Amino acid sequence: MIHCLEANRPMQLNAKHYTSLDDLFCYAERWNDLVRLSEGNSIFLTWEWLSSWCAHVAHDVKLFIILVLDEQKQIHAILPLYQSNFLLFNAIPYNCLRPMGDCHCGGEYPDLIISSERALSDVTDCISSYLAKQNKLWDCLYFPYISGWTNAINRLSLIKRKSIAFSRQRECVFSSISLPDTMQELNRDTLGSFSSIIRRQKKKLSQLGRITIDLCDKEDDLPQYLESLFILHKKRWESIGQEGSFVRRPLMQDFYTGFASKAFRKGWLKIFSLKLDGSILAVQIGYLYHGVFYQMQEGFDPNGPGGLGNILRHSVIDWCIANNVREYDYLGGDEEHKLKWGAKQRTGAHLFVGRKSFKNMLLAMADIWPSGKFINEGPPANLGHSHD
Repeated sequence: MIHCLEANRPMQLNAKHYTSLDDLFCYAERWNDLVRLSEGNSIFLTWEWLSSWCAHVAHDVKLFIILVLDEQKQIHAILPLYQSNFLLFNAIPYNCLRPMGDCHCGGEYPDLIISSERALSDVTDCISSYLAKQNKLWDCLYFPYISGWTNAINRLSLIKRKSIAFSRQRECVFSSISLPDTMQELNRDTLGSFSSIIRRQKKKLSQLGRITIDLCDKEDDLPQYLESLFILHKKRWESIGQEGSFVRRPLMQDFYTGFASKAFRKGWLKIFSLKLDGSILAVQIGYLYHGVFYQMQEGFDPNGPGGLGNILRHSVIDWCIANNVREYDYLGGDEEHKLKWGAKQRTGAHLFVGRKSFKNMLLAMADIWPSGKFINEGPPANLGHSHD
């Protein structure tokens, strides 16, 4: 089903929103072209990622994908959203528009997909006007984990200018390693004494048997690698008395499994294993996209020899440098174990916006967030639980 309203802008741009991916399949190639041309280009905005999220996570979710087109039906921008709901104080219902792929897949960095050559204000004015006219379909907009270094916060903030009751931002942190030209430089200038610790751990491990670091290079081997990842990830978290992500959020495991073959065929999926005498003791999975390695998940045998995770990560980073990867992206968080690998903190934001309405006065008067204790999120975000 397609909904259409014209926004009479000088550039003759019009906005439409789509509630089904089936109507957009013919635009898949153009979608990815726009992603590549955008300042916020990332794997999490691609057609393959978001369509897989719909197939494996958001089965019954109603989409709200806004396209900005000209009179020749050429797409100039895409804002991929879906309709969700939440209850305030377990009683007051709200309709909330959220970015596709915001849960149960590991994706971050939501953004307005727009060519860097397109006039931003024309597009955001068009979308803002369209949303104002569609006000019966939404109460709030919520964008978590926006990157702060790609101008995404500004792009998404510009959308909120018409008929808004409140708009608030909350800082969040990410971390990433800018990779040097050689592994020698990383060991010497960044890791320092930590690289000596890893060397000793690898030497001790080699005394127990033959070490091999393998990159999955056959699609038929993916099930074995993924099964090892899920098992070792679960064991690692159980060893410290917690549940791993794939246990807490079963839909995430469905997404990883469903997306794997598609990502493998695109050359994006990179899943590494550390084997000792042929037995897999550690696994790391990530995606290589436009020069960035997105480190997603890892697992290792907590009952195995010490340093398994360190040895595997060191080897993965070595592979990245050898293959001219410029960045090892840890995504959200700046935990100590990331910083000791030379990761630098960078900031982003969560953005929460409400249109003018009587019930939004409640949200406007208090610092309440969709992920907070006063709000019960709707599906699919509520289908799982955190460590808390």
